[in-house]
Amino acid sequence: GHAGGDPRYAVSRAQLAGHLEQIERGGHPVVPVARVWSGADEGGAPAVALTFDDGRVSDYTEVLPLMLEHGVVAEFFVNPGTIGRPRFLTWDQAREMARAGMRFQSHGYDHVYLTPLSAAALERQVRDSKRRLEDELGVRVEFLAAPYGDLNRRVWEAAMAAGYRAVCTSWGWPARAGRRTVNRIALYARTTPEEISRLLRGDPVPYVLRMGRSALLQPVK
Repeated sequence: GHAGGDPRYAVSRAQLAGHLEQIERGGHPVVPVARVWSGADEGGAPAVALTFDDGRVSDYTEVLPLMLEHGVVAEFFVNPGTIGRPRFLTWDQAREMARAGMRFQSHGYDHVYLTPLSAAALERQVRDSKRRLEDELGVRVEFLAAPYGDLNRRVWEAAMAAGYRAVCTSWGWPARAGRRTVNRIALYARTTPEEISRLLRGDPVPYVLRMGRSALLQPVK
């Protein structure tokens, strides 16, 4: 469920369970974003990192039980400014998830566009979110995902100055090790099992189709 969010991203629990089963069948190890970023892959099927944005309460009620059932770790990009609001995670839920082995990263302090902000406001969104999450959850926060995928060089430089390893994007292309940006592939309510299978295999066709769609829907700023 994704109550209150963009319905395109509302993947049901049954759909997510199906995605996990496909990943398992393909022999893809599920690893932290940091391992995808560092390129510490052991050969065999490409590794997969599972990320969930926005910190909605469904991360706790729906996603967490599935991750524990399948014995995999997911990464949750959250906004400290929305934690505790209706339909969002509470700090106690997030702490329980972290104790269960889930990882947390920053989605900005608030869920706002980052590129128009002043230097001081941008620093608050980037640096303060990292500190607050680390203080509240007792974890290391190493990656930033810009809300709405709203990213430019200023945002990236602010992230580097704040001590992040890299910035995660919404750019639908396979992630490459060691880059300062980490591409992520969105799974939508309409994403078919066949498309996921092709994406996991690294078949370029669905990637190219997605690139074409995103260029039409989101012209480069």
